[in-house]
Amino acid sequence: SERYGFSYKILRFFNIYGPGQVAEFIIPRFIKAVNENTSPLIYGNGKQVRAFCHVMDAAFGIWLALVKNPLENQIFNIGNDDEPITVYDLAKKIIELSGKRLEPKFVSWKDSDRTESRDIKNRIADISKARELLGFYLRIPLQDGLSELIKCRIEDTWVEPTNYKI
Repeated sequence: SERYGFSYKILRFFNIYGPGQVAEFIIPRFIKAVNENTSPLIYGNGKQVRAFCHVMDAAFGIWLALVKNPLENQIFNIGNDDEPITVYDLAKKIIELSGKRLEPKFVSWKDSDRTESRDIKNRIADISKARELLGFYLRIPLQDGLSELIKCRIEDTWVEPTNYKI
């Protein structure tokens, strides 16, 4: 920007979830397991804290930054700072919303493809700047987003579409 004189806005997204997301991510992975009558697997002790942001709220943040607000040369975090939840409580919430009788299962770090040293213990975005300068706020509570997603088909991994034209 300084060298070439262009302006920018950078958006950093935190824990986005929603329809179309594959089971490589925690919320769709838990939902897919529960929908298949299988206990969701929790790596470690389940005390890791996250705050999830629905994809429509993320899109709202993009719209505010790109269309509504004339601010330039800014960096904004887009996420949720209102509803932190442990991984264990997330699994329990998804089971509860599904109406199934399951319990989460814990997997030790040594028995997983993950390592404890790389695990983030607390991932909650500081969205105060986006709230103050863009007017960003969450419109979809986690429970509503999870209730919607439980009804969706969740794929294991991303599949490249084969019937599109460029």
